[in-house]
Amino acid sequence: MRNFVISFVALCLYGCSPTILGHKITFAKHKDDAFYGECGEKIDQKIIYKFKDSVIRKIFYEDKEEFAYYDEMVIPIQSCEGKWCKIYYPCGQKEYFVKKDDIVKRKY
Repeated sequence: MRNFVISFVALCLYGCSPTILGHKITFAKHKDDAFYGECGEKIDQKIIYKFKDSVIRKIFYEDKEEFAYYDEMVIPIQSCEGKWCKIYYPCGQKEYFVKKDDIVKRKY
C-alpha cells in the first residue's frame, strides 16, 4: 500500500487532485453563485475556505501522512481540531484533512 501511495504522489507532484478510483474529487464546485458538494448537495458558503496564497495545496488522508496535491482553490471545512481541519465530504467512507494553518475563510 505504501508503494502505491508513493507512486501516486510522484505522479501528482504538479497539480493533480485527490482521486477515488480514478474519479477526481473537487469537494466544492462553484455553479450559479452557489457551491455544491461532490454528491450534488448544496454547501453553505459559511463553511467554504480557501488556501492561503503561496501555500502548497495538499490534502491529507485519514492517517495524515499520505497526501495528494490539490488543484482547486476552495475547500468546504466540516470541523477543525488541533492543527487539522476535516474536509466536508459525505460521499464516501474515507476522510480528508487539510492543515489549519494552510487555509483561511473565504470572503463572500
